[in-house]
Amino acid sequence: MILTVTLNLAIDKVAIAPVLHVGQETRIDLVSNLPGGKGINVARAIRSLDQDVWVTGLVGGKNGEFIEEGLLREGIHPLLFRMEPENRVCLILVDQQGHTSEIYEQGSQIEEEVQEAYLFFFQSILSRFSTIALCGSLPQGFPPDYYGRLLSNRETKILLDISGPPLLAALARPIYLLKINEREFCSTFQSNDVAAALPGVLASYPLSHLVVTLGERGALTQLEGHTVRIFAKYSPTVRCPVGAGDAFLGSLAASIQQGESYREALCRAVAASVSNVTLYQGGRLNRLEYEKILPTIKIEEV
Repeated sequence: MILTVTLNLAIDKVAIAPVLHVGQETRIDLVSNLPGGKGINVARAIRSLDQDVWVTGLVGGKNGEFIEEGLLREGIHPLLFRMEPENRVCLILVDQQGHTSEIYEQGSQIEEEVQEAYLFFFQSILSRFSTIALCGSLPQGFPPDYYGRLLSNRETKILLDISGPPLLAALARPIYLLKINEREFCSTFQSNDVAAALPGVLASYPLSHLVVTLGERGALTQLEGHTVRIFAKYSPTVRCPVGAGDAFLGSLAASIQQGESYREALCRAVAASVSNVTLYQGGRLNRLEYEKILPTIKIEEV
């Protein structure tokens, strides 16, 4: 069973804005209004691959009710913890050229007693899951070592999509897989050359696998002792790239749960990620595009 964790849950609104006029009125057409946050997008990808998945995080107010109801509509099982503050709302604007502008609320400051109560709740549900993906930023008020505290003394297969100090704190314990994008990798590990730095980072931490996503250029990882790039020789019509990295991790999680090889899981993850850019829903796979993309996936040594 797979669980995704996103503490900083949100409502994601995706809208088309033909032209953005700074300082002037801009009219938009809303095309998607769904529960959001990295872990929900990851779960959405897993459901697109017909696997069961559970989501946990903090919800509050009417926005929290919207998130829970939306998860149920999508066939995603909620394991949510109630709090007083409202969940945040995020707006993703797409212009006629396909450029995106992401406007994200920070979310409310979460009191320490809520943090401790959620920690107890999380520990009470952990034993039900064999694969857990922790994703996204910590809410305001949370200490950087909070993810590490969630993961203490567990034998569960852990997948991470976090960065910065929370990631470095979480890497104090064995992690099965870290998926991180190029910008976050360079910032977290203080390197401007991902291919050169990747083997050293992998060797310095208790990581079984490390994969760095490169946007339209695919992903870098170590495979059978070599640094390789996995990419698609297929150029779809891009509608919205936001959430493509989450589709990548969701596909990886689904493949890992099914016992597929790391090589096969990577190929499927790149195809899932590319298929997602043809949609306005973060994480969801476009199955028709996915079937076209998968045969075009290539792996080359760098």
